[in-house]
Amino acid sequence: MFSHYSSISALFIIGGCFAEFQCYNQFPMHSYYIKTFGCQMNVNDSEVLAGYLERAGYASSDSPETADIILINTCSIRELSELKAKSFIGDVKNIKRERPSVKIGVCGCMASKEKSQIFKEFPYVDLILGPRNLDGFDK
Repeated sequence: MFSHYSSISALFIIGGCFAEFQCYNQFPMHSYYIKTFGCQMNVNDSEVLAGYLERAGYASSDSPETADIILINTCSIRELSELKAKSFIGDVKNIKRERPSVKIGVCGCMASKEKSQIFKEFPYVDLILGPRNLDGFDK
């Protein structure tokens, strides 16, 4: 219902008539959604995370409601970014309740600084990843 399916369209000419075929991959394609708050470094880190996920076969989702992995990447230096991120983490609780298989991760310097507080305040978060741990994300 929420998974995407990869498909291939083909246009053939058969006996002088056009015929279009759509082939669907039998396995659902997994997707991710990254929400970035904060500085330009966070934007760069989100691009790195997206690259890891795409190399692993995940497709970008336009909405957290349709994603299999939701990552919130934020900065602890800008207080407004931190507040917005915590509000968004609270908002995705309903997604996790409806689809427990969804993985939720908090990334960035706020994640490093407030790791235990995040797990305490948002027990449905599955992953905390500081900016220095990005290299190991794909493992």
